[in-house]
Amino acid sequence: MNFFSFFLFLLLFFISVNAIIADYFLTSDAKVENFDVFGFLKNGFVDMKITFLESNDEMYFVLCSYENLKSKPLDEDSFCSSLNHSSLDCIQKQIINGFFHENISIPTTDHYYFFVTHCESNKEITYHFEYTMMNPNGEHLSTDYIPLPNAYIVFVIVYLLLNFFWFSNWILHKNIKVNLHRVLSLTFLIVFIKIFIQLIYWKTLSKEGKVSLSLKSMLFFFDFAFVYLFFGSLLLISKGWSFMVDKIDSKEVGSMIKILTLVSILGMFSDTRSILETIFFVFWIVSFMFLFKMIFSSMKKNQWALKTQLIAIRDANFNPTTSPFYEKYLVFDLFRKILRIYLIIYFSALFCENTIWIWSPWIPSIIYNSITFFVMFLIALKFHLKNSTNLFGLTNLHFQSRLNDLNEQQIGSYQLLEGELFGFQLRPWENEMELSTIEPNNELEIKFPSPLFSPKNSENSDNYENSENYENSEKESNLIKLN
Repeated sequence: MNFFSFFLFLLLFFISVNAIIADYFLTSDAKVENFDVFGFLKNGFVDMKITFLESNDEMYFVLCSYENLKSKPLDEDSFCSSLNHSSLDCIQKQIINGFFHENISIPTTDHYYFFVTHCESNKEITYHFEYTMMNPNGEHLSTDYIPLPNAYIVFVIVYLLLNFFWFSNWILHKNIKVNLHRVLSLTFLIVFIKIFIQLIYWKTLSKEGKVSLSLKSMLFFFDFAFVYLFFGSLLLISKGWSFMVDKIDSKEVGSMIKILTLVSILGMFSDTRSILETIFFVFWIVSFMFLFKMIFSSMKKNQWALKTQLIAIRDANFNPTTSPFYEKYLVFDLFRKILRIYLIIYFSALFCENTIWIWSPWIPSIIYNSITFFVMFLIALKFHLKNSTNLFGLTNLHFQSRLNDLNEQQIGSYQLLEGELFGFQLRPWENEMELSTIEPNNELEIKFPSPLFSPKNSENSDNYENSENYENSEKESNLIKLN
């Protein structure tokens, strides 16, 4: 099987909703074959055509509502017996001489199951099904999906506004070059294209009952690209790429590519409709959680590193909340909280999709898109370019201090709020150096005495200069380098 054939197999296997206009063959030796299910509104209809040549036995087309079936046994013999004794209130039509064609009106709003029955034997038969299912007012979609076209109109509008903000801001600051911003720009573009294609997909399916292979191909490609770029962007942010470090170790990059590929591919196979798909679903959950473990671990590590610098700044009698490191610290803190909420909502919707919302998949679909938009909105809010920004001043930290002796618990409990230290008022960071313009391509070196406070303008400066702490601070001044 070449790559193109494999791609078509994935495409036809994974991009699917309940059949609307169908034309296919099915070979089965079952006495009762359930070949479709569809959510109808009252006065909807199905135009059903069934042909086969292998048998002249007595056969029936049966249309049963979920309400009629939910309390009845569904094994073959019981089903055949119920039909023979008319204990099932289903629409039952005989197939004569291997041919059946009829337009059937739907009496009540419900999900209806489609069966062909061959209760006399288990002979293998090849059926040819041709049918069209439609709800009132020319609506081809099942009740499972009817709200989605209008929902995607809203998503296209909000993503269009978000992209307008992002790219217009980029044009206004085109002289600022940040690698992370370029990756995020591609992510914003891909997400918008994906949402727009989904709108076309659902609108076409709603009006025509079928979509072209080219549209399915585009949806498949951009859905895959979205998963890769969206979660890849979160990984890059967690690593602090372009605002904490300018390079990521090649081994880490390899691990990131592997986990993103695994999550993307397994996500295409994952479902709970069969045992095999359920196995893939479990593996996808494991890989998905491992991905977020990497994200949270990297964010925590960078937060811890930044907090050590903020403590050093505070010990130097500066207000750490006015330093360029504090905004970076808050960004990691914000995204850790937001991604926790994202996971809670995502898995709650996933659970409900397979339990209480089994007939309303449009609800979790809207939830998934909404929480994704919220994360993208926060990314745009925190990572858009500015002429004067602390966030995109790359930070390479080189220093030695007594902080090396602190453990994570001590650093975690250390207070960074404004206040006084050893009786001296903390000075704003800007009082000592100009930070009005920090660009990624600029380099600014800032020295400050440590570890306690600057003796400058201090009435205790004479005593402090003679102290052992002052000698140590002169020998090992702390250096913070902003690129």
